Amino acid sequence: MDIQELAEKLQQEGVVKGKEAYEKHVAEAEKKAQEILASAHAEKKEILEKAQKEAESLLENARQNIRLSARDVVLKLKEEISRILRSIVNQKAKKALDDQQILKDWMLAVIQSHGKKQGFGLEIAEKLGEEFKKQLQEELGIEILRQKNLHGFRLQDVQGQQIEITPESIEEALLPFLSGLVKEIIQEKKN
Repeated sequence: MDIQELAEKLQQEGVVKGKEAYEKHVAEAEKKAQEILASAHAEKKEILEKAQKEAESLLENARQNIRLSARDVVLKLKEEISRILRSIVNQKAKKALDDQQILKDWMLAVIQSHGKKQGFGLEIAEKLGEEFKKQLQEELGIEILRQKNLHGFRLQDVQGQQIEITPESIEEALLPFLSGLVKEIIQEKKN
């Protein structure tokens, strides 16, 4: 083999080896690129899943806060409606108890419901006046006292049982019905 052939052979072996080295480096680079891509995809998927979970958690927290706020609003609304209705009942009761004829009719109805006039003591509001008291005593034939801080009347029998008709007692008697009415109003608003 002469030098020329040797040089060509070496050159060809060098080209083959260079080509093999090149292909090896390209294959390694492609493999590395695939690994980087796979890692990036996995990281992207992980980030997206984490973001999705955080978004769902935030959404659920927001829903829960809205539910709690709505419940609070409904409770406050019930309280306010109840307060307004109680105030209306109280005002109407006071107005009715200021009317001497209505007051007299109620007293007679309460006394008659007990079936007798004897054995009762009656307390009336002082503001109704002495004249009203005298008329009532003549009509009912029972002892009547005027009380300073009474708005309405209080009837007491000899056993100490007492019936009180005041704006507060009327309000208290109607409260269960008012609560039912408030519930109905709230249910109506929900539908």
